[in-house]
Amino acid sequence: MILLDSPLKSLQFRLVGSVPASKLTFVAGWADVLTTDMSMFAISESDGQDAGNTSVTIVPAPIASHSRQLKYLSILNPSSNPDVTVSIEVLNNTIIRPTWVGTIPSGSSLLYQDGRGFYGLQSLTTQQVANPFELSALTVIQAQQREVSELLYNILAELRIANSNDGISPEAALASLQ
Repeated sequence: MILLDSPLKSLQFRLVGSVPASKLTFVAGWADVLTTDMSMFAISESDGQDAGNTSVTIVPAPIASHSRQLKYLSILNPSSNPDVTVSIEVLNNTIIRPTWVGTIPSGSSLLYQDGRGFYGLQSLTTQQVANPFELSALTVIQAQQREVSELLYNILAELRIANSNDGISPEAALASLQ
């Protein structure tokens, strides 16, 4: 879990080393929680692109008396680029704390999912999992349909909670997609 629990904390990323010709793009989604009773206050997202070796804010700091929890992050390295090293960092006032530093291969995405952590995606069928002990090393594994179904189920379950039980169960919504 990546949690920003202060109006002084934000999440940012930057390129480390050489800057490729094409920009890396990102999409991030998060939930704000009211700290007094831990109720969900709002959900939001941001998207953008890198600024080379200059840090770019992925998730801005929460307002006072709120915490902001990162739910999803995707950073895409276009296939026209070589492998690129990035640093994802928590900015705590003026102190930078690296959260993940590693290489995103050409044509691949670095993904973060709450409850799962960081992993990479080269295609729809091949996933790379970030080794927590060697953050720059990525190991390739085959994704299984069951994992994708579980991911969709969890996302639909969160959306149902966020949408105040609109009457559609995650099972029915998932079944309609198959």
